[in-house]
Amino acid sequence: MSKFKIPTKALLLALVSVFALSSIPAHAQQTDFRGLIVSPAIFELSADRGGSYEFSLNLENNSQSEDYSLAPAAQTFTADNENGNPTVSAIPDGSPLKTWVSFTESKYDLKKGDKKESKFRVNVPQETQPGSYYFAISYTTQTEPSKDATKVSINKEVSALLFVTVKGQVTRNVSFDYFNSGSQLVDPFFDGLDLNYKIKLDGNAYLKPSGNLFVGNNLENPDNTFAINPNQKIILPNTSRGFAMQSEPTLNWGALSYNPSLTKGEIISIKDVKAPWFGNQKFTAQVLFVNNDGTLDRKTAEINVFFFPWKTLLLLIGVIALIAGGYYGYWYFARSKKV
Repeated sequence: MSKFKIPTKALLLALVSVFALSSIPAHAQQTDFRGLIVSPAIFELSADRGGSYEFSLNLENNSQSEDYSLAPAAQTFTADNENGNPTVSAIPDGSPLKTWVSFTESKYDLKKGDKKESKFRVNVPQETQPGSYYFAISYTTQTEPSKDATKVSINKEVSALLFVTVKGQVTRNVSFDYFNSGSQLVDPFFDGLDLNYKIKLDGNAYLKPSGNLFVGNNLENPDNTFAINPNQKIILPNTSRGFAMQSEPTLNWGALSYNPSLTKGEIISIKDVKAPWFGNQKFTAQVLFVNNDGTLDRKTAEINVFFFPWKTLLLLIGVIALIAGGYYGYWYFARSKKV
């Protein structure tokens, strides 16, 4: 792999972003479904082969009208699209993952407003290969069969996600599938800006991308810097995940303005993007990660967006034409009266 020098200020900005984000408390994350809440919603474990680890999470029944009886189970999940949305499914019979997770209780009864702690243990088999493994710690409502044949009982399920990386030789190959802008010609006054990028990960371990989006031609002294993954989203191995950033127009005048409508990946709002009145502006997306040999590496993608106040000029020309037309009409009418 080729060697290079990472700009000192750029690297410092990236690492500060990672540190600040990693300090967000886990209890701030939670998932819920129709009154059922589980927190934290995500667990991450760096595990030794043969290791045993205990975790706990909080279950809350926030429903105003229903009591729940919940059965815990360990399942697995996959990322179903470039948004990274998890699709939970049962662990196949015969899979060694069936033995990894065990619960201290087989049922949790929660009346309206109740909160309970659920403990579970992760036991990593000694023969496990290095790399990442994924579990959904799920809680499913248990309902009594309805005596009314016209009614259908629907079970509810809420899950926390568990990412386990077994120590050893892990590989991560990172690249950009694409990095583009919704428009290559932007009026800095009337148009918002949208930037779309997709990060691809190959290997045997997941990645929580860190790094920055730099605005400007000089990475040592950029005009603006934004975290590339401020919400700490995770990419599973051998998948890609899309991200999107957008800014709002400086002047939002209805149909004259362009408001980005983004559908690719996660939408991250960016403000105060310094845009020139006229000329190119370079945007550099940079993701940092640790190589297989433990050294820091980066992947970079760049695009140029051309800024030109064409809508502003058209509006100005229209106003001048309207004033000139009015003046000419007035002058013509006044002259015809004299004649």
